[in-house]
Amino acid sequence: MMGIGQVVTVKIPAHELRTLNLSIERGAWGAFETEFYPTYDYVPIWKDAQKKK
Repeated sequence: MMGIGQVVTVKIPAHELRTLNLSIERGAWGAFETEFYPTYDYVPIWKDAQKKK
């Protein structure tokens, strides 16, 4: 990652991502741009797959 700015990492349920995105874009930052890059925690899925082998 390159650039000047800040990175904030939050852990929320996927169905709440839209609400978070809208609240930040509408009020928190004003003139600043926001970008969201959702990622998912695949560790529990991988561990479950390992148990099934």
